[in-house]
Amino acid sequence: MALLPPRVIGPLSECSSRVRVQGQFTGATVTVLADGVPVGTGVASWSDDVFSLTSPLSAGQQVAATQTVGVETSISSPETVQVQAQPPVIGPVAFRSHLNQCGECVWLEGLVPGAKVELRDGVNPLASGESYDGNARFHLGTPLAAGMDIKAQQEACGAPGVVTDGPPVDVLVEKLQSLPTPVVDAPLHECERRVTVSNIVHGAQVTLLRSAGPNQSACFDLDSLWMGVNPPLVLGETVSARQELLGRCKLSSADAAPVMVGDNTPVPATDVVPPLCEANTTVVVSGLIMGARVTISADSAELGQAESPVDGTYDFLVPPLAGGVTITAVQELCGELSAPGVGVLVDAAPASLPTPKVHDPLYECGAAVRVSNLHVGGRVYVYSTFLGAPIGERTVDADEVDVPVAPLLIAGDDIYAVQKGCGLVSSKSASVPVDKLERLGPPTVLSPLYSCENAVRVVDVAPGARVDVYVDGIFRGSAASGGDTVTVGVSGQLEVGDVVTAVQRLCEDISRPSKPVVVEEFRGRWYRVGGDDAAEILAVHAALLPTGKIVYFGGDQHDAGLNASGDVDHTRLFDCTTHGITKVTGLPGNVDLFCSGHALLADGRVLAAGGTRNWGGGGIHPGSHFIGIRDAYLFDPADDLWHATGKMVTQRSAEVAASKDIEKTGGKWYPTLLVLPDGRVLAVSGHPEVDDSRHNNNSLELYDPNSGTWSIVGSSDYANIDTVDARRFEYPRLHVLPDGTVLTTTPMTNGNLEKWHPYGDATDWDHVISPAPEGIYDNGFAQDTSSVLLPLSPADKYRARVLVAGGSTPFVLDTDDPGAGWTATVRTMTGYPQSGDMNPVRENLDTVILPTGEVFAEGGLKNGSSDATGVKRPELYNPATNSWSVLPEAERVRGYHSVALLMPDGAVWVAGSNFNASSGIANRELRIEIFEPWYFCGPRPAITDAAQQACHGDDFDIRTPDAADIQAVVLVRCGTVTHNFNPDQRHITLGFRRDKGNVLVARVPDNPAVAVVGYYLLFVIDSSGRPSTGRFIQICPGTGRHKPGGDRDWWQPLRDRLEQGHDLDEAELRQIRRDLIGPSDPPRRRLVLEGRHGHGHAPDRDRDHDHGQDIGGDPGHGH
Repeated sequence: MALLPPRVIGPLSECSSRVRVQGQFTGATVTVLADGVPVGTGVASWSDDVFSLTSPLSAGQQVAATQTVGVETSISSPETVQVQAQPPVIGPVAFRSHLNQCGECVWLEGLVPGAKVELRDGVNPLASGESYDGNARFHLGTPLAAGMDIKAQQEACGAPGVVTDGPPVDVLVEKLQSLPTPVVDAPLHECERRVTVSNIVHGAQVTLLRSAGPNQSACFDLDSLWMGVNPPLVLGETVSARQELLGRCKLSSADAAPVMVGDNTPVPATDVVPPLCEANTTVVVSGLIMGARVTISADSAELGQAESPVDGTYDFLVPPLAGGVTITAVQELCGELSAPGVGVLVDAAPASLPTPKVHDPLYECGAAVRVSNLHVGGRVYVYSTFLGAPIGERTVDADEVDVPVAPLLIAGDDIYAVQKGCGLVSSKSASVPVDKLERLGPPTVLSPLYSCENAVRVVDVAPGARVDVYVDGIFRGSAASGGDTVTVGVSGQLEVGDVVTAVQRLCEDISRPSKPVVVEEFRGRWYRVGGDDAAEILAVHAALLPTGKIVYFGGDQHDAGLNASGDVDHTRLFDCTTHGITKVTGLPGNVDLFCSGHALLADGRVLAAGGTRNWGGGGIHPGSHFIGIRDAYLFDPADDLWHATGKMVTQRSAEVAASKDIEKTGGKWYPTLLVLPDGRVLAVSGHPEVDDSRHNNNSLELYDPNSGTWSIVGSSDYANIDTVDARRFEYPRLHVLPDGTVLTTTPMTNGNLEKWHPYGDATDWDHVISPAPEGIYDNGFAQDTSSVLLPLSPADKYRARVLVAGGSTPFVLDTDDPGAGWTATVRTMTGYPQSGDMNPVRENLDTVILPTGEVFAEGGLKNGSSDATGVKRPELYNPATNSWSVLPEAERVRGYHSVALLMPDGAVWVAGSNFNASSGIANRELRIEIFEPWYFCGPRPAITDAAQQACHGDDFDIRTPDAADIQAVVLVRCGTVTHNFNPDQRHITLGFRRDKGNVLVARVPDNPAVAVVGYYLLFVIDSSGRPSTGRFIQICPGTGRHKPGGDRDWWQPLRDRLEQGHDLDEAELRQIRRDLIGPSDPPRRRLVLEGRHGHGHAPDRDRDHDHGQDIGGDPGHGH
């Protein structure tokens, strides 16, 4: 096998006597080279190990390493570490650990590489150690105690440094009765040789509790570290942890929730992180398991193997990459190999690398330097002029990064940066001098702070200072920053009402505390996309495509002049990942899709049918009423273009007067389109063309995606769909129920809600219930209110409940028990939008069902024609509690012609609206807003891979690193919305089981009336109720027929009735006809997303918030 070269971890100085090396195999022989000459060798006990030097280093030398396993020896490290000169002065050190009474270990940073260091209580030694990379970690001979005078001093190349006064020892026993409960990070896999434990008090002893034994103990000098385990983890054992501050403190924690060790198959896939460029010698790989054997390949040709020294992400050294090849990585754990993850194509090298910029000011004792104008994928080096070599380096993962440095910055030095990558070296940046800071002021904790967050953003930071965060007076986290801002990760979870403060430390100075910030509950947040005219057109209609884009269009944009002139080709695409907006053209001037209906077909295309012929009436239509069209178009996400399809049907010829042109009959303005269980599309209601004898088209029409044609249902139309009073049934609110019927929550001519039995008889409707008991739900204007089919779950056999909203009281109907009547929901909006208001009407609101099953309601007005009465605070309906909560206010009023859709990441996209419901170009709302619900705060589960297609009754796999914590798997159908109604949205909970490793096996319902064919977003939901980012999946028809013709159990009761001489009444005959007609199989068409895996996947979780390194060392330390 080919071996990858190991990486030497810098910085190094001519005072160094040991060198840290990573990426070698356990048991490999590692040779350290200085300018190509061996200066040390040893056998690696781990993939992150330290090796003693047999020859001293000299300033300016380039240090590399090789590894040897058997007869194979790797090439020398292609990225070397340059040796620093001895500093002109040996400066102070910095305390990375917080000092707690009874603490037994301490981490120091910012030392001269190779320096010896001693920690003392006054003059009494507590511990001593050595820095091999600027860090020193050691156990204390005597635990810390209140009142100790802590001092630290380093000695480098025999020269003593200045004595550093440490911060005061914190007395936790006066603040806590017990220590926080640790957290054992999951998942754990059989054969793994490490366990990560977090939520630890600095200096505490942590005992790892293994049911398979043996228990192990280590001292933690940070709040989250890993512990090596021997023997490796065993399948089925449980692992817990406890922390203690011993001695006089006598503080201990409860035991961590035990984590069961799962099967190591399938081994999680690893992804190569883009970008890569020709001649690069670093490949960054994510999804790693510490200790796994990693193989990196170029176009399936192996480049070499190494052992992962970390969990998560690591930057492996490789031979220079060739351009035009695809780099992939796999990992092996205990003989089991992962599937290949995401590969990355190697780009051609750029002509040059940009010159980096070092941010100023820089201050003495600074522990980090901020550098920007970087090339992502390269490596940046921060140089000291005094030392003639880098004092810090890191792989570049953003345009701007903080680089930890060692030793700490020296007053009078000049600091500059260089970046390398793609076989190139940039120009040196401008140098920035290091000054002394005269006064260290208090930092500022940014507000608001939310209870779901695990990090605190702090500003007004002295560049290079270390910031400590306190919650209710107890230390909870620390981070150093190279700039004036820093995000500090905190152990544990913030709680509502917690008081958060921060101090900063530089040299021996400690600032005053910041002003306190009280932690609030996070209820969601809004942000604007682009400027005041970001949308470019009025978004009257919108649909989420399975490519992760939203197509929105406006036709004449509610402007009579544009309709009259044929200026109606107005479509845009919004990219949900980049927020970029693209113009789409191709609709003819005589096809005005303003006020059309639309639906998302099973294959991912959007069908838009009907629209506006003109604004002025004619024929039977009153002068102020619009006339519809028969045209239909398909928007295809495969090419992002409109394509004509078959026109809607004409009026029946027998109903058309001889003097009229039958081609100018039929069509629909303000129709609702609905995808049925068999994949056909039902079109209902709307104004027809000018020569139609009806003001409202009451014919039911079906669109067949296979043939691209429309057909009329039955031989006659239903009288309760009014042909005269069109307003009553314009854009009717329709839903497919799990029994296959179509429910209307818009009252019909007879004043009732009814449901239709597809597919052959347009008059086959049944009475359900009267409208909800508030006038707005039966005011003759369907578009004033909205209707949502609430989540369907196998737990209650997919019982269908429908929410209607827009009135002062929203109501819920249990369609399986309509006799129980409407159930009022509980709202709590008071004194809004005006003083004295109570639960205002929200006319023209939009409703979006979230992956959690909650319903987000936004927009609407108390008076639909007055924006001054706009209700800008959204509300959230919880079906489990039947209650609403009020959310933060939006920037803009949204009413008539507004739209809202669920995005793949679980946010809600909001656009459109006419000012004061008025027509005309000047009255378009062109701002786009996005709302992030409550689950955007805090860690969310992730889906790393899942099927792109599954059919009714199918099982399919979902890979997630959070498998053990997943409580639900759900589908949410991609939505299409106009006029405040989204007939396509549909939320389905799936049954699932846990399989080996990180795999869940979910099942699609076999009933096509539950999981209507088409594209859905797949989410997993964890024990906190937070959903993952969604992944697109196409639900296709199962192989079984849904008609009962071959079902003996269906036929037998009928035979029995006939044999016994019983006549069948009309209701029984009708049911037989319904069953025998049944749905036909939906069309199967090419997948839109071949080779794609969706959008916005969650990044790896970084356990070390200030980018410190997990350092190996003393066997009793956590790492």
